[in-house]
Amino acid sequence: MPTSTSQKSSDIFAGNDSYPVFPNPNYISRFYMVSSEVSGITQLDTDLYNFCYLPANPLHYWGKRDGSSEDPDAETLTSTSWKPKPTYQFDKPPCRRAAAINANCYFENTNGTFSGLQPYEDNWEIQQECFCKIYPYFDSVNGCNECFKDHGGIEGYHWFPASYMSAASSSYCNASPITTGFYPFVTQWSRTNEAAKVPTTTAPNILGTETAASAYWTYATAITTASGVSGGGKSTASVSTIAVLLAFLSSTMLGLVATI
Repeated sequence: MPTSTSQKSSDIFAGNDSYPVFPNPNYISRFYMVSSEVSGITQLDTDLYNFCYLPANPLHYWGKRDGSSEDPDAETLTSTSWKPKPTYQFDKPPCRRAAAINANCYFENTNGTFSGLQPYEDNWEIQQECFCKIYPYFDSVNGCNECFKDHGGIEGYHWFPASYMSAASSSYCNASPITTGFYPFVTQWSRTNEAAKVPTTTAPNILGTETAASAYWTYATAITTASGVSGGGKSTASVSTIAVLLAFLSSTMLGLVATI
């Protein structure tokens, strides 16, 4: 896979570490927060995003959607059809599943419709329970990291080691009392904790163009009862509303328009 583009470094968007997708906001935000021409997205970045998030409807290079086919898993979200607790399809990419849980736990649902979705401003213990107990969020993120790793992603940019995720989830899920939201908490954690220091190395691409989640992950429902942290076992799962939720995260939650 090519790993570079002809963009001028002065024009490249460096990413935004406050973008609410954990653990790699700088990478993900490049697909949503700026135009493709200044996003800094390389062909490798797009390939990895396609393999791990959108194998059924891949993006063109430069972050433009193909448009030749609809995602067969996408659902039209309306005030009557939207389900605040999505059901999971375990043969789908765990990156998509993690993104669905991410959206579900970021918002405090007040009436079951988009208009009733508000980011948490308090009740942090409810959000903590959502990320740590109600959904296997960290299990899904670990599966997503494994996909990026096995497709030759760069550690510390595209993916993070299991030790990083274990330390982050343990710190957040065991915080008592919890006095802030998930993203402020983990952003501060990543800036100060020794476990957040990871090398910048490129993993071997052992999967090639293989996108089946079963090639790198098997779902585990176990939850570590001692800490309340979502199980760290391997997972193949997703949710049918991911494609819309990702766009919703960027356009509605952040007031930004997705560039894909």
